[in-house]
Amino acid sequence: MDFSCVEDCSDCCVRREYHPTRRHGKVGVLLLPGEVGRVRELAAGMGLRAEILPRIGVSGDGGLRVIAYQLMGIDGNGDTCPFLGDGRSPHGGRACTIYGERPLACRAYPLSGLDPVRLDAKCRFCGECGAKGGEDGLAEVGVDGGLGGEEEALREIIGRTAAGGRVWRYATGVCEPGDEHLVCRGWIRD
Repeated sequence: MDFSCVEDCSDCCVRREYHPTRRHGKVGVLLLPGEVGRVRELAAGMGLRAEILPRIGVSGDGGLRVIAYQLMGIDGNGDTCPFLGDGRSPHGGRACTIYGERPLACRAYPLSGLDPVRLDAKCRFCGECGAKGGEDGLAEVGVDGGLGGEEEALREIIGRTAAGGRVWRYATGVCEPGDEHLVCRGWIRD
């Protein structure tokens, strides 16, 4: 199976989800520490507002160290990547304005896990190829190779975010209207 975007779909660039719980608020696109400066630079060069928040931290003897950040969406409910343009991509969905320099998390999509391979079952392509999601919205599938670039990107993310110590997640406080009473903002220990 070779991954390719479905015609007229940009859902992965538009829809954000609560993770790992509604209390944590909606998450943005995962950014590694080394990607933050470049994403800010790209946004500034295009005159875009790019809100970047911490995402995952680990604590130990030296205090809290952020190992991952997140690029938040531009809509009030956290949706829509600031780099999603108005033009059309080759698959007919809205085009990514930084596609050649997109973050590793975007390069890894729709993979959400390895050993076994897990795909985001909410992805239209994955749904059309038979990936049925469980309660967590992920689908375990047998993949015969065609996700090499995505797998390489996900392995790099896993390697760069592996760290010892206590894990903390940053609650964004970003949510759908009406959920404000359910979400927090700030660090929550896993």
